[in-house]
Amino acid sequence: MRKEPLNSSTSNSDIGVKYPLPWYMAFAAVVFVLAPLEVACHLHLVPLSSDYKTCWSFPARGANVAAGKGIRIAVIGNSAARMGVNPDVLKTFLAKSCGSEVCLDRFTIDGSRVTVWNYILAAAFWRNGVNPDAAVIIFQPGALEDGGDLIPPIAQGLTGPRDWPEVFQDHLPSASERIEFAADSVSALYASRAKWRDKALHVAVPGYGPFATTVNRVNFDTLRAHANSTLPRAGSYHSLKSLLANARRNQTRLIFVLYPEFETDQGTRSLNRDAIRCIQQAGFEFVDLSTSTGLVESQYVDKFHMSPEAAAIFTVKLGEAITPLVKHHYRQQANATISSELPDPEKLSDKAKKGEWSL
Repeated sequence: MRKEPLNSSTSNSDIGVKYPLPWYMAFAAVVFVLAPLEVACHLHLVPLSSDYKTCWSFPARGANVAAGKGIRIAVIGNSAARMGVNPDVLKTFLAKSCGSEVCLDRFTIDGSRVTVWNYILAAAFWRNGVNPDAAVIIFQPGALEDGGDLIPPIAQGLTGPRDWPEVFQDHLPSASERIEFAADSVSALYASRAKWRDKALHVAVPGYGPFATTVNRVNFDTLRAHANSTLPRAGSYHSLKSLLANARRNQTRLIFVLYPEFETDQGTRSLNRDAIRCIQQAGFEFVDLSTSTGLVESQYVDKFHMSPEAAAIFTVKLGEAITPLVKHHYRQQANATISSELPDPEKLSDKAKKGEWSL
């Protein structure tokens, strides 16, 4: 039986046929919406971000420390170091105890761990071919273990394409971390999503700040209780070993200082032992200030961060602990410099060899 041809007036909608939007049109629509937001983020929001400005300041500040007179110290860490180490107090203490001028700066990113510290040192010193006399790394229990690193500052402020192979191989082993890193590298808007989300919630939701703090505290207490009720687990330390290898390659003196958190679970303490072993086997110094500062709970802003009063106490304890290490190293460097400046005996005249020192 012959089928009748469709009437020319029949449309596709009459027979229920619908064509999807071509992929390139969908892509163009997304770009059309996001591109202005990305441009606005780069022009207006990124320059106002304290995190980005901090990262961008590292090369110039590192150069200032490296060119400074006397003992040159870089303090590396996260918000614990930012709130717990008073640079002026530490500089004054070291100058008096070492009998020398001191040039000191603090290089910190809130929430950072060992991977970020590696790239802080690279941005501030190694890429410019300079060094401090000592880099003092203030670390919290568990912060030297792999995992939990902040990817946005690594992607946007501290690395470039030449660093990506090392980042992927040594610090971001999982596909999800690499995808997030790539997205953060391409888009400042995406990399800053958490910060802008929190800012929006603080504005739009009354009492959001205390609520978020309470939720984070409950989550932390739950995780800590679980850690204390289970057997200590073995951690991995690829990022720490990468930092140690880079420091040896660049001849940077590292001093690791264990920060006195008010509360630390047993599982995390066990991880410290493995990290300390890696540090000492690599030939770097470790100082334990976790129990010797005499601080009490009332001197902490929370369970991790110190009040200004506690910071002054901790900074003096830190100065006392690192003075012998810094002073000894500085004298070795000074003696090596003097020896290198002495004339070669083989090139001296006979009078010079007799002590008259005329060439």
